[in-house]
Parts: sequence; C-alpha cells; structure tokens
Amino acid sequence: MGQLEWSDIRGGVSPDKLDRLLLIARITSAAPLFGENENTPSEQMTPDFDLKNDISLKGKVMVDLVIISKINLKQKFSAVRKKEVGQLCSIYAATMLKMMKEAYIPDFEGWKKEVMERKTAVWSKEFNARWESFLKERDERVERKKKELSIPFEQRMRRQKTEEERIRDREFGEKDAAFMQEAREKWDKCRNLANILSIMEDRNSKIKSFLKDKGGSLLRILLDNYPGKATEVFKYLKLAGYEEGEMMELVDREEGKTEETEFLYQSPLGRKFLKEKKQKK
Repeated sequence: MGQLEWSDIRGGVSPDKLDRLLLIARITSAAPLFGENENTPSEQMTPDFDLKNDISLKGKVMVDLVIISKINLKQKFSAVRKKEVGQLCSIYAATMLKMMKEAYIPDFEGWKKEVMERKTAVWSKEFNARWESFLKERDERVERKKKELSIPFEQRMRRQKTEEERIRDREFGEKDAAFMQEAREKWDKCRNLANILSIMEDRNSKIKSFLKDKGGSLLRILLDNYPGKATEVFKYLKLAGYEEGEMMELVDREEGKTEETEFLYQSPLGRKFLKEKKQKK
C-alpha cells in the first residue's frame, strides 16, 4: 500500500482513490492483531509476529486517516459525503486504538513473572517428584560403588555380577538417559518461553508507543470533523476505549487549551477536568 503524503492534502485525490484508501483503512482497522501468545509453540511462531508488521501497518493507516480526513474536508464534495467520510475516518481510527488498548499489558514485567512461574511450575511438578526418586536411587548406587572400590582389586575382578544386577544396571542406564532427555526438553521449554515473552515484550513496547502517538491522530480527526461538538468528540474517544477520566487528559496532553479545543474544556467533562487539575496543584 502506497502511503499518503502530507503534500497530498494540497493536491487532493480523486473520489475513486479516496474510496480505495477508505477500503484499505476499513480492512486494516478490522484485521485482528497476530494471535501468537505465551501458549504458542515456538515452531508455530511467525516472523511477522516478531517483526511487529501488523502494528506497523495499523500505524501507517492511522497517519493515512488523518490525511484522508483533511483531504475530504478541503475537496469539493457534498456535505453528506464529507460527513460520511469524516465518520468513517473516526470509526476506523477509534477501532484501531481500542484494539491496541485491549492488547496492551501495563505491568508487563509482573505479568511475565507470573507466566514464567505458572508454566514452569506445571512442567516441573511431575518431573521433580520423579527426579528426586531417581536421584535417591543414583546416590545409593554411588555409595555401593564406593564400597565395591574398597574391596581389593583381584577380589573384585573374580566376583561376577548376577543376572539380576546386570538387569538393574541396564534399567538404570535407560532411566538415566530418559531423565536427561526429559531435563533437556524441560530446559528447551523454558528457553522457548523466555524467547516468546521477549518478543511479546517488544510488541508491548511498540503498542505502548502506538497508543502514545496515535491517540493524537484520532483527536486531530475529531477536531477537524466535529468543531464545537463535544458530544461527538467524546463519543468516538469512548469508542476508542478511553475512560471518561482519560479523555480530557488526552486533549490536554496532545493539544492543550486553545481556541480550537476551548469547547471541550467548556463541556461538563472539561470543567470537571479543570477543577481536578487545579486541586492537584
């Protein structure tokens, strides 16, 4: 997809191209994020999940939506058409932001620790019980070997192992090899989980940046399309997953109190925000 440039606002685009861009935005905004998670086997992880291509694509489309919105308002479309495109830009941008908010894990370190402890506990519970029994048997065999070594060499050489002893030795060797293999597999699981969680941590940081940067993109679309209409602005911010207490914080952080945003500060939600902000000083 060829991304729009800010210069396109001056030149404009044809109605057909605008429709194609809106179709791309609709598909992209509706597409779920890649579904790999801490339960996905390492061999099923896709390179795109690691590269965060899904997040990057939604970020590009968010920028496109801001430009599409501005092009739509500047071109000689009917009032009905401009209203429709403005609504679509607002919905698509809000949809992507909500998706990111739902995917974001605020306390990732705490969550990662809980996952590691829970999963390793499940893997270790049965293995550890059998491992302790195996170690006890191995220690007993070591002690018997030490006692045998205390017997003179010639006497040891004359002594022949019984068939029962040979069977026990063979069974113990097989058990030893099986336990070592299981221990390696358990270590591999822990290593793979650590790798997956590391990838997820990188994605979570990317999502955090998306939320920080693109909240302003949605707000810009709303201010352009709904000047003086606080109810509409807050409606789409709610659709994007913002709580009431977060909405004016976003406005204040991204735009501040200006002539363009004054109507938001004059709304009941805005007045409540200013009152609370004053009390915090």
